[in-house]
Amino acid sequence: MRNQSEYGFFFQPKIMSGIGALENIPLELNSFNAHHPFVITSKEISKRGLIKKFIKSLYDSNTTIGALYDDIPPYAGIGLVRELAQFYRDRGCDSIVAIGNDSVVVAAKAVNIIVSSGKDVLEFEGTNKIPTHLKPLVVVPTSNFAAFDLTNIFELENRMFISDFLYPDIIAIDDRMIRGCCRECMRAHSLVIFTQAVESYLSPNANYLTDAYASTALTLISENINKAIKRPRNKDRCRAIANAAVASAAAFSNLPSGPVHALGMAISKITGHHPGMCMGALLLPSLRLQKSQKWVARPELLLAICGADIYANTAESERAQKGYEALENLIASIPDIPKSLSDLKIYPPKAKEALSHAKKYAQTLKINDLEAIIDAAA
Repeated sequence: MRNQSEYGFFFQPKIMSGIGALENIPLELNSFNAHHPFVITSKEISKRGLIKKFIKSLYDSNTTIGALYDDIPPYAGIGLVRELAQFYRDRGCDSIVAIGNDSVVVAAKAVNIIVSSGKDVLEFEGTNKIPTHLKPLVVVPTSNFAAFDLTNIFELENRMFISDFLYPDIIAIDDRMIRGCCRECMRAHSLVIFTQAVESYLSPNANYLTDAYASTALTLISENINKAIKRPRNKDRCRAIANAAVASAAAFSNLPSGPVHALGMAISKITGHHPGMCMGALLLPSLRLQKSQKWVARPELLLAICGADIYANTAESERAQKGYEALENLIASIPDIPKSLSDLKIYPPKAKEALSHAKKYAQTLKINDLEAIIDAAA
């Protein structure tokens, strides 16, 4: 167990998960005295019929959509965010509902800064630059989770914004919204969640509360990731992965970013590969590198991945080693996970171009340590 007498932890969102989560959004907005949300989403989400499902969920409420924008591109820019903020004001909105992931949530968070502060979003670049609470923000995930969707971070045009006021106020995980679209997407997005959970649990800065969330995420992932990839539209598996995303986000937001997550995000930027696939290629080599440096896994890792029965039936002296082996086997079992960067046709000289950018995600990490992971994953 942890022996840590001092730590801090904060995770703001109220989480609603399961059948009827959408119908509860008006009630939660009402607690903020908000009744006219600005709904932000993408064409892809709209084409899947998910916006109609959200609108239908409002029928018996006192919430009316103040404005709807359904054309968020894969990469939201500052110009678009400024236009959306003016749209919010012109239509008299009082809150924001982001239906979707990645650029949809980025746009929602950036717009929220502008309409809440009355200032340009760029004035708040950096860490803890936002001085007060923002307008109510609801995030309705739709299965394809991005790294920072549910956290206190977003990245806009290579600028990082970090503040506890950037957490969503409400996360609504509804069975009607979170079914995956294909195996490839489910694999890539699940690997981001998995990486956040693994690195949070193994972090030297972890504490009792980050352990609680990270171990929950690891348990949900170990039980569901392979089945979710094989059946990406199964609502039970998708819901489990979505809940794992919430739990891993809670742990991840309260710890320094791990090296695999930071490198995966940075390498994705320069290669175009999905961050999850880059992280997948780095995760096992990184763990083996740590093990070669006489790193020892915590015994509780076995409990998180294999459950109470196996943990109880394993000798205390063997739990740490068995926990590491269970983690290694779980990673290796994920269908079509890249075993190295070369599997993605990314070679060390190209990957090392991302080193300086990786420092933006994890300022406390040393370049030499990041470079060693790239070499191990070559």
